Amino acid sequence: MELPSTIHPQKQDNEWIGNSEKLYRTLQSAYPDGIVIMDLDGNIIDTSDITTDIFKVASKKEIIGTQFLKYVHETEIERIKKIFTMVETEGIVKNVEIVLIRENHLSFICDMSVTLIQEFDGTVKAYLIVFRDITRQKKIEAQLIYKSRMVSLGQMATAMAHEINQPLVSISLSVENLQNKVNCYVPQVEQYLQDKIKKIQEDVLRIGRIIDHIRAFSQDYDDKLYSSFNINEIIRNALSMMSQQLINNRINLVQAYDQNILPTHGNPYRFEQVIVNLLANSKKAIEEKSLAVKKKFQRLITIKTYHDAINSYVKFSDNGIGIKHQDIEKIMLPFYTTHNSEKGSGLGLPIAFMILRELNGTLAIESQPLVGTTIQITIPNKDAVHHAQLGSK
Repeated sequence: MELPSTIHPQKQDNEWIGNSEKLYRTLQSAYPDGIVIMDLDGNIIDTSDITTDIFKVASKKEIIGTQFLKYVHETEIERIKKIFTMVETEGIVKNVEIVLIRENHLSFICDMSVTLIQEFDGTVKAYLIVFRDITRQKKIEAQLIYKSRMVSLGQMATAMAHEINQPLVSISLSVENLQNKVNCYVPQVEQYLQDKIKKIQEDVLRIGRIIDHIRAFSQDYDDKLYSSFNINEIIRNALSMMSQQLINNRINLVQAYDQNILPTHGNPYRFEQVIVNLLANSKKAIEEKSLAVKKKFQRLITIKTYHDAINSYVKFSDNGIGIKHQDIEKIMLPFYTTHNSEKGSGLGLPIAFMILRELNGTLAIESQPLVGTTIQITIPNKDAVHHAQLGSK
């Protein structure tokens, strides 16, 4: 009589296991992202149905049993190995952008997370890899960033014309004076000629730097253009393009740079885009406050940099129109703007946020209507970026 009571729980366990297997297969089939289970030797032992569509293969049979590295772009082999090493120590790595390849040898960008599959006793059995094709999303983001950059360049066109025109006028006057001195040359004018020639050379170099910087800033750089850069230098570069606009709008600029700030790692031109966007937003906010209060006030933008062992910080403040409390969360949405529709596209802050996210950075906003806005950028220092991103795009 004891036998049935012994079998009954076992039967329930078997049914539970069978139901769990069915549930697992149902979830695996319905999940919109690719799922790969890889053993400790790097072999694929199971996949979700959508994975076959992503990799452009006819069935799971063509994937199961192959090495996962077969589907990793050759430029990413070393980085994927580092990712799996990191998973072994930390248990999980989330949202890493990496380039994979399909069966037809076409590459695509994916957002990938990797976690360990373990027994109850902690023994590692396999890796669970979940990935999503974000190639189209990355193209849209790149187009938005490029569009914003072009808008910024359009806004800077008048200021740039002034910046370039000044040394050109100086060169023209210097050449005219030289010509007059040569026509009535006497030995005493030799030093004068040397000084004028030096001034012409300086102005020519100044024009060259302005043109080179505009060309570099406007180019649609590949995401892989990553390097070490100094935040202070990038801010100064952005100001070199925007300074005339600030002068024309009678905006005073206060700068306080941390001279010992640590280098960070990323695309310097994209980070410069963040600074240009913030400067443009502050300029618009100050203009709007001037129209709203209808009285004179000291127009002010303050930029301060500082750092600690992990992060570098940029605190960016203006005393413009400010942002209403209910609008602060909305301004991160593309095309939402608190500015006059003729003065703002609603892309400046969302694109700044997008670029900082690529650099593992953050952006925090504090604002009061008619008082002003303070934005703090936090961006990891070079060593912290290397560990967190593992060379992320």
